[in-house]
Amino acid sequence: MLDRETLEEVSLHITRESVEKLDEFLSSEHLKGIKMLNITTDLCPSELPLINFFQNLPRLTIGLEGKHVERRHANFIKKLADFIKNLLNSTQLQFCHLSERYTVKMERIMTEFQSRETMVPGFPNIRRFPIPGSNASSATNDAADSCRDFDNNCRDWITVNPNACDSTEYIKKSCLKSCGQCGDVDPKYDLRRLSQELTPIGFLVGKWRSEHGGKAIFPTIPKFTFGEEIEISIPDDAMQSAHALNYTAFAWSINDKDELHSEYGYISVKPNTKEVALTTVMNNGFVTVEEGPVNGNQIRFRLKDIGRISFSRDLPVHDLVREWTLLDRSTLQARLNMETLTHGMQEHTFIRYNKIEP
Repeated sequence: MLDRETLEEVSLHITRESVEKLDEFLSSEHLKGIKMLNITTDLCPSELPLINFFQNLPRLTIGLEGKHVERRHANFIKKLADFIKNLLNSTQLQFCHLSERYTVKMERIMTEFQSRETMVPGFPNIRRFPIPGSNASSATNDAADSCRDFDNNCRDWITVNPNACDSTEYIKKSCLKSCGQCGDVDPKYDLRRLSQELTPIGFLVGKWRSEHGGKAIFPTIPKFTFGEEIEISIPDDAMQSAHALNYTAFAWSINDKDELHSEYGYISVKPNTKEVALTTVMNNGFVTVEEGPVNGNQIRFRLKDIGRISFSRDLPVHDLVREWTLLDRSTLQARLNMETLTHGMQEHTFIRYNKIEP
């Protein structure tokens, strides 16, 4: 049985048959310390006994599945909207993602969120709900005291529309850092310079670092921890025709600070899609091409091609799966699974970085 301090993330599929047992399951001691709950269900979330469980839960995702006639009815839309409002008022969530596999039309949801104070000028499909006591609720009053972004959506808004700082008063007041009002922004991190083609991966831009949070494991090596810094930046204007972000990574031993591994490459997006490619050159003699979809704030790459120098000492790599997930605006998680000539696909490294620039 897992120790309650070890269990951080739980995924559940909930049906009408299993909902009666859900309350008992969620009251388990082992779930009291989890940091993320992922739910898929064919029920309306308002039917699930979840609100009390959410009180101390930082991160939640709910995926609605199934082609239900009920979802075309106004009653379902209203129940879903009421659930979202209760969630905002009743919990300590830092992040919540609600998705619908068989899409409910966005405009029908938005009709339930039409109060003037929730509207964001220039962004008709975005609603803002300040939470009492939070930074967002006092953004306007506090702006004079601290120069930073007061809304978690600032990066996304400015990535989509670089002119939003000038055209939208709310964004100008709430996104001081992203709008360059806190002093000069290093051009390589300035999202206003990002080409439209790279908008889906704008969330990666920055310098990310973990001093000693990396964990490496594989049957052919002893387990160890490591530190790593990665930088994902916008190229000079003269190089913009390539439409790719620059990528560098440097990992070190936490014991003697010696270099363990380094990578250099580019991240690009296939035009008019959300398909992303990562090309890297590594100091161990490997060259890789990885591709995969970007889904919200997550990219899942899979190895497409690999080359290696003839005298590399590492085992031939047959497959790689690399996942990058933005957990919040200052935390990036990376997970790498690997398959070699002698061992099947399994986790090789895991790390969470903190954003240190900009």
